[in-house]
Amino acid sequence: MSAMDPQMDKLLVLPEREQRKMRSDRELGAWPTEMKALESKKAEIRALAERKKQEAQQTEVERKKLELEAESHRSKVARYKIQQFETRKNEEFQALGTEIQREEKEIQEIEDKELVYFFLVWALVVVAGVSIMGLRGGISRKPPLEVFPDMDRQPKLRPQTVAGFAGFADGKSSRLHPAGTVSREAARDLDEVATGKKADGSFVDASPVAVTAELVSRGRERYDIYCAPCHGLAGDGNGFTTQFGMAAVAKLHDERLIKMADGEIFNTITHGKNLMYPYADKLVPRDRWAVISYVRALQLSRLGKKEEVPDAVRATLK
Repeated sequence: MSAMDPQMDKLLVLPEREQRKMRSDRELGAWPTEMKALESKKAEIRALAERKKQEAQQTEVERKKLELEAESHRSKVARYKIQQFETRKNEEFQALGTEIQREEKEIQEIEDKELVYFFLVWALVVVAGVSIMGLRGGISRKPPLEVFPDMDRQPKLRPQTVAGFAGFADGKSSRLHPAGTVSREAARDLDEVATGKKADGSFVDASPVAVTAELVSRGRERYDIYCAPCHGLAGDGNGFTTQFGMAAVAKLHDERLIKMADGEIFNTITHGKNLMYPYADKLVPRDRWAVISYVRALQLSRLGKKEEVPDAVRATLK
């Protein structure tokens, strides 16, 4: 086996940290040269921009002169036309007509030059702006200027990473639940509130959650957000999705749904049915019971009898 180059042998045994240090030292050594080249390039660009700016100013001056000259010719044309109108001699009339044509031709030529100068000024301004703001392709260790950062870099904690956040002693971004705690909204097996079923697996007939005005109000809020687009605000199956061809929407006032157990409605909300998607990821168990309480209120508003209305409220009915 041939002897290994001493320098190569040294590189192989250097730890990774030392190799990174050597690369950093090389980059730092090249930094003054890169900075000098960058400053030289910036100086050239600034000089070019200044020259283009001066050329643009001079071009604008020339354009203004042409504008004044054109105005002078227009005044002559107006004066000649007045004289032509007032003269009674044919020879003088023809001479004035010739002068008017000559002046109008001069005006046309000046306006053409003005247009050229206008575009020239515009081009010089663009070149100067690009020269000042461009600097693309240059070497710089500074982050680029971002006028609209669009939240590209957000101060946030990424999961499963070291946070470096002083608020966490262990520095981890992902946090465990405090010991011995359970989420209030977590479903529990054999719990009627969480499943809508009894211990024997059958659906509960009525809501296991006490129906209050606050619960019904919460149910209306959730219903208007998640249910009304299909079932309609009145529960008549006439939501705005019917405008897009979705015709098979259940009417909540149908006798089948009126007689359906609350637990079965809860199960449908949880797991979905036919075209209806499940809403377990959007409505926690208590909110599902709140929606059911509001659906029952909608059904009563359509099918309830006058005798079932309390005396204090019955007098306000029309």
